[in-house]
Amino acid sequence: MTSVRRSPRPGRRRVTACALALALTATSLPAADGLRGCHARRGDRVVATDGADLRLTPASVAKLFVVAASLHHLGPEHRVTTRLWRSGDDLVVAAAADPTWSARFGGADAALDRLAAQVAARGIGHLTGDLVIDPGPFRGRPAPASRATSEISFGYGAATSALAVDDNAVAVEIAPGPRVGGPAVIRPLRRGDFEHLVIDNRMLTAPATLHERGSVEALPVWGSRTIVLRGEYPISEPSYRLQLAVADGALFAGDALREALARRGVTFDGEVVVRTGGGRGELVASLESSPLGDLLAPILTDSENWLAEMLLLRLAAAVRDDGRPDAGLEIVEQFLVKVVGIAPEAFVLDDASGLSPYNLITPRAVVDLLDWARHQPWGPRLVGALARPGQGTLATWPALPAGTRAKTGTLRHTLTLAGILESRGGGPPLVFACMLGHRPDERPALRRELVDRVSAWSRATSLAAPR
Repeated sequence: MTSVRRSPRPGRRRVTACALALALTATSLPAADGLRGCHARRGDRVVATDGADLRLTPASVAKLFVVAASLHHLGPEHRVTTRLWRSGDDLVVAAAADPTWSARFGGADAALDRLAAQVAARGIGHLTGDLVIDPGPFRGRPAPASRATSEISFGYGAATSALAVDDNAVAVEIAPGPRVGGPAVIRPLRRGDFEHLVIDNRMLTAPATLHERGSVEALPVWGSRTIVLRGEYPISEPSYRLQLAVADGALFAGDALREALARRGVTFDGEVVVRTGGGRGELVASLESSPLGDLLAPILTDSENWLAEMLLLRLAAAVRDDGRPDAGLEIVEQFLVKVVGIAPEAFVLDDASGLSPYNLITPRAVVDLLDWARHQPWGPRLVGALARPGQGTLATWPALPAGTRAKTGTLRHTLTLAGILESRGGGPPLVFACMLGHRPDERPALRRELVDRVSAWSRATSLAAPR
């Protein structure tokens, strides 16, 4: 599906004609040439520069922007609190866009049970009303308008929501059925996942002649509990595991909370509904999130897209009491310009995760951000959350020089690497950013090219270091 740009908004810098021309020109360049932009600096000395002022697609290097802006505005100890109120016959959840109700942070079941236990301790047993999920400031689109359906349907591109469990995704296994032409088999990999979902299985078992040429397409039906799966799964193929994005994260989380409440003896006559302004009354439960600092390594080392987008919502809500993604992007843009000192024409931002091909930034601007960030009180937290060689997203890369901390970025024809390399001879570290765009080479070759560049810069700076 063709991506669609978000309409320009008052108060936000429009995508300039120059940026659009660059993007169009990039797609028409001969594939063998591609685009390259690199910049490396040690202190005030430029070690290498090549296309440093080209605005290129950063891919997941863009996660550095929302992380740095959040640390600047909120600090690593920032937390959010989800509250449950009894309002008449309803139980109202004042959602806080807490992304930590997942296995990565101790388990969604544990978080939900803590809330349910507090409600039960208040002596609440049965309510004749609804379980209301109030999104509060977290309104508007759950994902950028440019996010393709082919991405937003799977776990790596899952949409945000005011209330969420398990990264708004479910793990499934797809296998061929017993006969060609019959339905394929779809099984949940986590207990209970399908209890809150409707899986409309239109996957067909295909003949062995389609071996390795099958297809899987997921279509969430927004505002519902339904996911449509369609495609062809060859009968000769082994089973395949993948993460599906849920159609409505707040409904999915609300269903899970209702189940946790029922286990504690709290039941409802009504439904789980998402409704703004659910009302307030008696505070019956609250749950504080993990600190923002706990999100840094999953976002920067493991490059978790959904967490980066959820962090953008938290930033927007905390700074402006407006938890829309667009408000968050405006905050990040103003941070880059007014706080870090990056020129407005050096970047265009479209999302927090880097999935959008409409993100553009110069390698020089990335280096300026990293060099500025490392001098901040929270700088060691950001640098420490970057991947080490062989760790996180760097696990599939050739070995970088010891002492490197870096963020990778990968899209279909884009590969990026930015980070900090501590000096072995004393003095300031090497701060670098390199972006390769519209290159059809195999990814291993591109990774080797970037690692070789960083290694060469490391050797050059080591030789030049004071003794």
